Amino acid sequence: MTATRRWEYRTLRIKTKIFGDYDPADIDADLDRLGAQGWELVGSAVVGVSFLMFLKREK
Repeated sequence: MTATRRWEYRTLRIKTKIFGDYDPADIDADLDRLGAQGWELVGSAVVGVSFLMFLKREK
């Protein structure tokens, strides 16, 4: 019988500026750092003026 895989989840919120842009390189750096810790981006959404990025990794 195989063991049940267990996951933990994390939400990364990127709040955009009303008068100006966000720097995609900053988001890439955050995702690279989290990826090195085992986090995988599994989804995203726009809520108001924020981007939400949903990540998971095995416990």
